[in-house]
Amino acid sequence: MKISDINSEIIKQYKINENLGSGSKKRISENVVLGEKVSLSSTSRDIKLAKKAIEMLPDVREEKVRGLKDQIEQGTYDLSGEKIAEKMFSESLF
Repeated sequence: MKISDINSEIIKQYKINENLGSGSKKRISENVVLGEKVSLSSTSRDIKLAKKAIEMLPDVREEKVRGLKDQIEQGTYDLSGEKIAEKMFSESLF
């Protein structure tokens, strides 16, 4: 059986490694350059940046919570059933 698509440089380095022992593994990686390459798309880089930005945001928007809490304590918070129904209906459509 003959395999014709094998890089002859890799075979040579393998034979050198076999003759010299296990100490030449480093030599193989320095002398043989394979054509494999990994590259990230711009979309994946953008997603990674967005994830980092989101991780930096606080879980709770303190200023909004503080404002609502003050309105509730003062009795000025208007809780309309119609507004709640509209919000529920609009969110269910999406």
